[in-house]
Amino acid sequence: MLPLSHFSEFQENGHIATCEVDGKVKYSIPLDSDSTLSRLIPFISELPNVNFPDGSIYSISAKYTATSSKDLFLSSEDTRWSRIKTAWFENGLVSAILVSLEIHLKSKFNIMNNVIQNLSNLITKYFNKINVEGNENNVLPEFCLCKNWKNGLFRCIKWHPHCNKFALVTVKDDVHIYSAGSSITTILKHRTQQNITCLAWRPLSASELAVGCSNGVYIWNIEPNSIVTRPSITCATLLTKPGHKYITSISWNQQGNLLVSAALCDKTMYVWDVSMEVAVPLQKYGGGIPVLVSWSPTSEHIFASTTNILFRIWSSVTWNCENWFTGLSRIKCACWSADGSVLLFTTTDEPIIYAITVSLKFNLFSNSSTSDGSAICVADFARQELSTGEILGGTIIDMNWDSNGKLLAVIFKDSNLIPIFSTIICARPKLLQLTPRCLIRGRLNEIPNCIDFQKNLKCGTNLTIAWSSGRIQYFPFYASDNITFM
Repeated sequence: MLPLSHFSEFQENGHIATCEVDGKVKYSIPLDSDSTLSRLIPFISELPNVNFPDGSIYSISAKYTATSSKDLFLSSEDTRWSRIKTAWFENGLVSAILVSLEIHLKSKFNIMNNVIQNLSNLITKYFNKINVEGNENNVLPEFCLCKNWKNGLFRCIKWHPHCNKFALVTVKDDVHIYSAGSSITTILKHRTQQNITCLAWRPLSASELAVGCSNGVYIWNIEPNSIVTRPSITCATLLTKPGHKYITSISWNQQGNLLVSAALCDKTMYVWDVSMEVAVPLQKYGGGIPVLVSWSPTSEHIFASTTNILFRIWSSVTWNCENWFTGLSRIKCACWSADGSVLLFTTTDEPIIYAITVSLKFNLFSNSSTSDGSAICVADFARQELSTGEILGGTIIDMNWDSNGKLLAVIFKDSNLIPIFSTIICARPKLLQLTPRCLIRGRLNEIPNCIDFQKNLKCGTNLTIAWSSGRIQYFPFYASDNITFM
C-alpha cells in the first residue's frame, strides 16, 4: 500500500511545481509560473484563454443569505386549515390527512398522537426521500465532488472529450464555456437552472453539454461557431421525471446516445435516450438513494453508489447488477481506468483508495490477492504534516484519472495540496501500481475547488485546476516527441 511519505521530497523553498517536461517537474516562483509555461510548453498558446471576471462579481455576499426560501416570506396565520393546506401542497394527500388527525387528536390522545407523528416522519423519510428544498447549501455539499462548496467560486469543471474547450460552473450557477481560438465566452444561465452539481459533454458531438441541477438535466446545444454569448433557454432541453430532483451525478455512454442520471430525492436512477427524450428506470429494492453514477469507458458497466454503504455495478448488456458493500461509510468518489477494467473508489471516513477489477464476463469480479471479489487497498493517505507545516492526506473529496490511464490526481478534504501519481495496471496478476509523480501547490490561501484532465491530447496531458481565488491553472505533462491535438 502506498503511503504519502514519499511526497516529502517534492518541496522547494519559495517555488511551486509549474509543469512537467519529459518526466521532469519544473519549478518556478508563483508570479513567474505563466512565463515558465510559455517558455517550456509549446502547446500552451493553443489552450483556451481564460480571462475570468473579477471574483468579487461572484462573491457569496451577492447571494441572499436566507437559509430557506421560506425565510423570504412572512409567516401566515397558523390555523388548522392553513396547516392542512400547507401539508397538502408540500407533501401530498397522505401528509394532509395525517396533519388533520394530529390536530384532532392532539389534546385527547397523546399516545395516538405520537404514533401518528412517527408515521408521518416515516412517510416523509421513505417516500419524500431527502428533504433538500431550502437546505441546499447544507445537504448538497455532502454528495458533490466539489471542495469548499459554500465559499469557493467554482463548483465543477469539465473538458470536452474531443474538442479543445471546457465548461466551468460558478457559485452563481453560471456555466462558462471557454474554447481555444475564440475570444467569446459562452455563458449558459437560466433562472430554473439552479444548484448545478455536475456537467457532462456528449461524446461524438461538438456542441451538446448536459447540466445536472435541482430541476433535472438540461441538454444545451451550443453551436461552436456561434457569436452569441448568452444562448436562450430555447437552446436547451430539460430531461425530468416526477420526483427526480436535485441531480447529483450524470454520465454518458461512449456512443453518446444514452445518459444515466442520479438524483438526491429519488431512489430510481434513469437511463435516458436523449434524442427521443425517453427514460428507462434502473431500480433495485433495498439500499439507499443513488447519488454517484459513472459509465465505464467501454460502456459495458455502470457504477452507482448510494447514500449508504451499498453500491452496485450494472451490466449494460444484461441490465443485471452486482451488489457491493463498503465497511462503515458510503462512497465519496470513484473513477474508472481507461480500459474499464479497474474501478477506484474512496469512502467518506477513510483516507484509503480501494480498487476492484471487473472481468470482461459480467458477474466475475476478482483482484490480485483474493478470489472472493473483495476490494483491495492500493493507497493509504493517512493525514500527515510535512516539514513545511503543510497538511497532506486525510479523507478524499475527489480524484481524477486521465484518459490515457497514466496519471491520477487527488483532492483532500483538509489539505490544499494536490498529489499526482503515475499509474500502471499490471496484466497478470491484475494489480494497480501507484508512484508519486509531483505535488501541486496553489498560491497564498488558495483552495482547489475542482479539477479535470484534458482529454484531447495524443501525448501527455494537462491537468486543469479551478482555485478558490478565481484562478484557472493549467498544469501540463509534456512529452517533447510531437505532442499534438487529436
